[in-house]
Amino acid sequence: MSDRPVRPVGRVFLTHAPNQPEGKVERLGSLAHELTHVAAGDSYRNTDILLLCRGNLGKEEMRALAHERAAHAAELKGLLTDDMVTPRQRQLIDNKIDYLTKPGQLGKYVGGFKTQLLAENPEKAQALTELAKEEMHTSASLVEYDTVLTQLLVYLHAWQVPHAHPFHQRVRVLAEAQRNDRAEAARADA
Repeated sequence: MSDRPVRPVGRVFLTHAPNQPEGKVERLGSLAHELTHVAAGDSYRNTDILLLCRGNLGKEEMRALAHERAAHAAELKGLLTDDMVTPRQRQLIDNKIDYLTKPGQLGKYVGGFKTQLLAENPEKAQALTELAKEEMHTSASLVEYDTVLTQLLVYLHAWQVPHAHPFHQRVRVLAEAQRNDRAEAARADA
């Protein structure tokens, strides 16, 4: 038997920055974010880039979903209040919500996994490439939505933001809807 580590075939490997400005809470949130990528990839099973949506969606449906999620991001921004967290924590939350609509994010994923996407599903690869080229500010939510919601829940819990706070309530509702959709997708694919 070899002493070399065995790399599981078809499994996901992730990177995680151990040193983050907010310390343990930010690290835990970041790790939860990355693990949500893996959980969503296992549930949706639609591409190597771990799209955070069902695999049967076409280009127009993905575009509509991205716009809907961008509206959720704007809604969350409107629910933030200065009294719920410290200024540094507020900045971190703002940055995470902005990440949902970060220009170029989908293009980065599509470009990095172009070969795998083409091998898996040329039509899906074409649709994603076109959406990425449009540089619509909403497209990042196709690869970062569930992950950011999970990350925000970790922060809100650790910082003891009351469950009754409208921001916390809305994040929970959105995150639960995504979790339920992933579970339904996994059952349908079983």
